[in-house]
Amino acid sequence: MSTNKSTTRNFCDETERLIDDYLEGNISPKDKEIMDSHVDSCEDCKGYLEATSKLKLQLGSLSTNYEYLSSSEKDELWKGVESKVDFEKRQTEELNKNFEDPAYRKYGFLYKYRYYASAFAALIVVGMIFFAVKNFKFESPVLTKQDSYGLPSYWKVTSLSGTPFISEEAMAKLDSIRDGEYIITNDSSRAELFITDIGKVLVEPNTKLMIVKGKDGRNKLSVIYGTIDADMKKVQEPVHVELPSAIAMDDGGSYKVTVDGSGDGLFYVKSGQVEVVSGNKQSVVPAGSLVMTKKDKGVGTPFSNLSSSVFKKALYNFDFGNCDVSCVTTILNSANKNDAVSLVNMITQVEEQYKDRVYAKVASFVPPPHPVHRDSIPFIDEKEIEDWVTKIEADVQANIEKNMKHLEENLENLKQLEFMTFDTLKWADDLNKKYNVKVKVYDNDFEFVEMPDSVMVYFDKEEFKQEMEELNKELEEDMMERNADLKIEMKELNDELNEELKNLNEELKDAGIERNEELRKELDKARQEVERALKEVGEKVKVEVNTNEDGKVEVKVNTDAPEKTEAPEPPETPDK
Repeated sequence: MSTNKSTTRNFCDETERLIDDYLEGNISPKDKEIMDSHVDSCEDCKGYLEATSKLKLQLGSLSTNYEYLSSSEKDELWKGVESKVDFEKRQTEELNKNFEDPAYRKYGFLYKYRYYASAFAALIVVGMIFFAVKNFKFESPVLTKQDSYGLPSYWKVTSLSGTPFISEEAMAKLDSIRDGEYIITNDSSRAELFITDIGKVLVEPNTKLMIVKGKDGRNKLSVIYGTIDADMKKVQEPVHVELPSAIAMDDGGSYKVTVDGSGDGLFYVKSGQVEVVSGNKQSVVPAGSLVMTKKDKGVGTPFSNLSSSVFKKALYNFDFGNCDVSCVTTILNSANKNDAVSLVNMITQVEEQYKDRVYAKVASFVPPPHPVHRDSIPFIDEKEIEDWVTKIEADVQANIEKNMKHLEENLENLKQLEFMTFDTLKWADDLNKKYNVKVKVYDNDFEFVEMPDSVMVYFDKEEFKQEMEELNKELEEDMMERNADLKIEMKELNDELNEELKNLNEELKDAGIERNEELRKELDKARQEVERALKEVGEKVKVEVNTNEDGKVEVKVNTDAPEKTEAPEPPETPDK
């Protein structure tokens, strides 16, 4: 009988330590389940929990002026607390009660003061919380799982920069927050919230994040506005994130959430997978994808950050605008493998007449884990969608790993280029002048001198020689092909030029004859006019017009008329 009582007492002591951890906000979900189970069946521990919680609340209501007290001031404060504790009354009541307890007679003095010791330990713990919480460093900052017996839960939160606020109070360097309160940051402040065995949440500037308790008793994060950056582990009961238009449930991983002033949001998943739900619509968002939410319309369809602008615009119209046949057609025609996740999520949302086309398109990129009969396509459920998205993720990851492996092989080949030799020193001198890379040259070998912001590079002589021979061979083959092509092109060009010259000569010949005939007519006409004019003046003029075979015209004008001599004026006759 006494053994059972001793075991119960030891378990109560352990529970009291768990209660202390719980009130500090530093208890894991597993330990909390143990504590809840014991407190539910133990009145003493339940009373200890309630009394200590009330004491903590009373201490929390004290002025912040007590935060930085000197040693003498702390001693005076504790003396004041001790003076208000009626130890005599408590001792008398316990003494009368313990005389009737067989365990008191067995354990004596220590058993009598067991409650004093527990209460005193609780006071010390609470005092440490109050006076040292701002500078106390926890090895595992945590967030409690949920409330117990109507008592509030506390979360650890730390200020990273600036002055964040917890509701209306400025946040300390290391502080705590309970459900119903909220964290507010301005443009120069940031904070970080820690969650027990789950992860942490970075509260970015200009953000309001509220801790709320759901109907199921579980705590949630509610983003009123701003941005949070969460990094979570995969757990059985993850912390949900509420937006004005949707609720997000992560399956482990990291993601970023932004909500603007109108209540519209944007999720970006960096790793893991997140399910965003609004009403009867659910979107499965894998790593590397984004999804938008609208306050009055809920969640949209996830899309890749590599999607084309045409695809994104058509998808936005499908989610939040007016989408007809042309809209769906644009989505399908502009989609590529990066858009497979979007198409999978569309299957349950698109009209039935388009389901077959959407299914066929995404299956051409990544086949489903389990083939679906055409008649069953309209009835694909959320579980099948999640499995398909997971397979797409695996396919993308496999491609990434393949590319990384290829890159590693190339890097390994570079590492093997360790030696390179030359017959002369000219190469080293040219390299130094052109690229400012100094080289130490030895007999039949060299090494690069280590330079700032430079990389040591080595080459294998035989491999380099072989590569040069292969390159020369390729160049010769390429030049032969180019010469053959050039000969053909030059022959075709020469034939075209000859044909054009022939046509041009014929055109010039015809044009020349026509011009000569016209010129002869004009000259004959001009000659007649000149002769007619000369006849009118009474002079003898000979005009010759000759036209040569080359088209040149010669005109000769000859005047054979003798010059007229002027008769001398008769001499004046003198007047008689």
